[in-house]
Formats: sequence, C-alpha cells, structure tokens
Amino acid sequence: MYLIDQAVNVLIQSATHKKDYGRELETLDDVASVLNTLESNIDRKSPITANGLKVAKYKLKKENLLKHHKPDWDELF
Repeated sequence: MYLIDQAVNVLIQSATHKKDYGRELETLDDVASVLNTLESNIDRKSPITANGLKVAKYKLKKENLLKHHKPDWDELF
C-alpha cells in the first residue's frame, strides 16, 4: 500500500504542477523511474519497476483497497 501511496503522491504533485520531475509521467515506467530517483527506494532491495507497480495495483484492487488511494480531484483543482 505504501508503494501505491507514493506513486499517487508523485502523480498528484506532477498533475498540480507543484513539482517538476523533468518529464511527463505518462507511463508506469516513468513513475517508477521518478520513484527510484527519490528516497522512495531506500528500503527496497531492488529498484521499483513498472511491473512492480502493476502488481501492487492489482493486489490492492483485488482486495478492494484501491479506492482508498483515489485522490479528490475537486479539492486539488
């Protein structure tokens, strides 16, 4: 859940133009790359990958927990 929470935060920061990561975050590879450059990867043994994000998303969706990570876009914009 922590990995998805970090990915959502990166996407929100990019979408609201609060942070510029030097590229458009169009794919999960882009998001994983940004997460690896931040301190998000410090406790992991291997780099974060797009497939790792897909697996985390799948597990949360399977347990019906993904809705807890959905941002409130009305509040953000």
